[in-house]
Amino acid sequence: FWKDKPNEMMDPNDFTIQQIPYRGHSLKALQKYNVKQKVRSSDGELLETAYEYPNDAFKYRVLATKKFNWQNYKGPGLFGKDKFSAGSAQAVTITEGEEDCLSAYEMLGSKYPVVSVQSSSQAQKDCIADKAWLDSFKKIYLCFDSDQQGQKAIEAVSALFPYSKIYIVKKTKYKDANEYQLNHAEEEYRKIWWAAKRHDPENIVSSF
Repeated sequence: FWKDKPNEMMDPNDFTIQQIPYRGHSLKALQKYNVKQKVRSSDGELLETAYEYPNDAFKYRVLATKKFNWQNYKGPGLFGKDKFSAGSAQAVTITEGEEDCLSAYEMLGSKYPVVSVQSSSQAQKDCIADKAWLDSFKKIYLCFDSDQQGQKAIEAVSALFPYSKIYIVKKTKYKDANEYQLNHAEEEYRKIWWAAKRHDPENIVSSF
């Protein structure tokens, strides 16, 4: 993590690496996905969050600026994929961000596979990179943000699979899974997840 991170400007003695529940996430969720935080020693302020990707790649989020940077970037791929065995459940859920991934995993009972694309703009590339793993599940639930970029990502990812395999989680109150968790709307999220319908194949040409 940070103490071996290239170009790290902060003295390693000025911060610690911890797992502290934040943004509604529990310690168990952080431990499941091995998400850790850089914490300033002097006042306990959370400075950065590190998301572990497969093969020792880490994505860092600077909380003050909301900017991201990478260490050992390995290219397109899904966050959290290495935490679940292929075909380990009937369905897998894909979110648009790491925070949403943790939230969805926990709101669904901490027992179903949930992963995230690196960003909406490269959602299709991430899913292509891990398509064999995704294909091992009978159903694929897409829980992307309720904005234009999220809708474009839905169309791009849906085109990779038979339309009968894709289910869309249509959010009714908040734009993403983390907002549902932050607003204590876990039950409502579970309802819209279970109510997800197969994706309308209109204008979609499936590679299947």
